[in-house]
Amino acid sequence: MRKTHKKFNFLKNSEPWLYYIRTVFVLIFRYRHLQLFKISLEKLDCSAIKQIIIIENQDCYDLWHQFNLPGELKTVLTFYRGHDVQAKAIHHLIDRLLPEAMIIIFADYDPAGLKIACTTPKSTHLLIPQLTPELRAKSYPDDYYKQHDQAAFLDNSMDKNELHGWQDIWFNIKKNKFSIKQQHMLAFNALLYTVERKSIILQKG
Repeated sequence: MRKTHKKFNFLKNSEPWLYYIRTVFVLIFRYRHLQLFKISLEKLDCSAIKQIIIIENQDCYDLWHQFNLPGELKTVLTFYRGHDVQAKAIHHLIDRLLPEAMIIIFADYDPAGLKIACTTPKSTHLLIPQLTPELRAKSYPDDYYKQHDQAAFLDNSMDKNELHGWQDIWFNIKKNKFSIKQQHMLAFNALLYTVERKSIILQKG
């Protein structure tokens, strides 16, 4: 039997609305127990940063070390994507990194998640789950259909040949109407792996 994460075991048999309640609960719990650290970008040696991972959901950022990760990503600097000011700060950090730095995006496996990856400046890799039958069964087609704006964006990107190495991911999401949440990837201990967007990015210099 596949190992599951005990904090998200309830998701194995949950309805979509329970997912949102659980997310809110986790956020409240985490904010009560987290220590927050801030550091100025000017104090970071950005030339020494070779890779970063940007995570879509706050609760999954908090539990990042419990995901089934490739060994080489376990010590990579990670950031919560955030919104507004925090999102702008992430973009400023990316601007300061060397051109050959790997910008890895970890998001939900759905149109919205893929759009996040496509619109993050200088993104080079997408972290996606191995799609086991158990994980496929937890996709939310209704949620997929709510993401028609993101789907239209991706279709347009496809027409402009901007998806590159992520074309097959979009084909798969679109064909199967996938909307698989990061929380289910954790609950089912899904093996994560990276897919490169555009090899030329990593060949500069």
